[in-house]
Amino acid sequence: MSTSRTEAPGRRARRPRWRQAAAVLLAILALGLPAVRVDAMPPARPAAVPAPPTATTPGRGPAAVAIAALTTAPAGHDPLASVPGDFPAVMGYMPVPVRMADGTVRLAKPTGACSAPGGDAPFGFEQVCKVHDYGYDLLRYAHAGGQRLTAEARRRLDAMFDRDLHARCQAGSRGLARLGCHLLAKGFTAAVSVNSWRQHYGNPARESLPGWRLS
Repeated sequence: MSTSRTEAPGRRARRPRWRQAAAVLLAILALGLPAVRVDAMPPARPAAVPAPPTATTPGRGPAAVAIAALTTAPAGHDPLASVPGDFPAVMGYMPVPVRMADGTVRLAKPTGACSAPGGDAPFGFEQVCKVHDYGYDLLRYAHAGGQRLTAEARRRLDAMFDRDLHARCQAGSRGLARLGCHLLAKGFTAAVSVNSWRQHYGNPARESLPGWRLS
């Protein structure tokens, strides 16, 4: 005599449907979750304390604010408003506003100069060099005061230097002279970039090479 159990027809029908629903749910989750974009998530609440400086920000403190203002030169902003209050006392001068070749107003070191052989000749790079000198003095000011800057601060100053040099070439020369100007600008930028790399994009120590004063 057989003793095998028999299930009610309704119970046998419910079990396959339950398994099928579970399988469909798992498939939806497996296919749908990776497609959810991070920016679709609800924004996190702001932290109660300021975030530490990252590799994409110039850092923290008055020097970082001044470098951000110098390199971005926002329209309608008084550039002198971003100069740290004790900068003149620490560095011995007050920067002066200058209008660049593309119309941007930046701040410059009055006694700054191009340190390459021949100075700013023949394309008039002196103003660009003075602005870059002020930017590097902000790095030195921060170092002297123990302010936390990242490598991005010096990278931004060098990128500004490159932009301003080429803007000067576009505005001040034509034809073959313009081509020569751009080539010289690339040389200036390359020398500055190599020195920044050598110094790990930190405080720009004063060094000398034959014919160059790297600062």
